[in-house]
Amino acid sequence: NKANGLGYLVQLKPMPTMRHAPYVQYFKAHKGTGARKAMEMLKAKGLVDDESQIAVFGDDFKAEGNDLYMAQALPRALAVSVGRTFDASQPNVLQAKQRGSATIRALIGRLNVLLAERESGAK
Repeated sequence: NKANGLGYLVQLKPMPTMRHAPYVQYFKAHKGTGARKAMEMLKAKGLVDDESQIAVFGDDFKAEGNDLYMAQALPRALAVSVGRTFDASQPNVLQAKQRGSATIRALIGRLNVLLAERESGAK
């Protein structure tokens, strides 16, 4: 992983936690590094010009949340939280009114409609 720019991340999770015990969490890849690397790959293939064309969806955009690292790594991307909490100090994160994966599918569906309308209007 490290050779590909995806090093290891270690996080201390003090109380309170979802597991009701403090713990140390190890990640094979940092989501922020992964988001930046994915954006660079898309750009190299000519699929995007910059990070402002990227949308990030997740449920853990709270401080020290895993998904927040993606929003921080791509500060010009739109990040949408479908979880219960988010870090309001991160300017590119919005909180969706509904929760869960169905909300992500609905948002992507609506975005596809808007992009199709925009594309047909540009012709």
